Amino acid sequence: LDAMNGGPLRRTVTVTNPMGFHFRPIAAFAQLAGRFQGNVTVWKGDRRVNGKSPLELMTLAAEQGTELT
Repeated sequence: LDAMNGGPLRRTVTVTNPMGFHFRPIAAFAQLAGRFQGNVTVWKGDRRVNGKSPLELMTLAAEQGTELT
């Protein structure tokens, strides 16, 4: 759906960093996500976590090659 009309904006990315989605990029992602009023949800397969929470993002254990939405 179109985000400008109030619908969700969704993108799937592949973790390319050899160290995976580790603490430093997780902290930066959560900080940026926190600037937005809406919900930010990150999916790994059928598991979803709050994209504004570094601790929840860490539980995804997203290694290199992992697809996140």
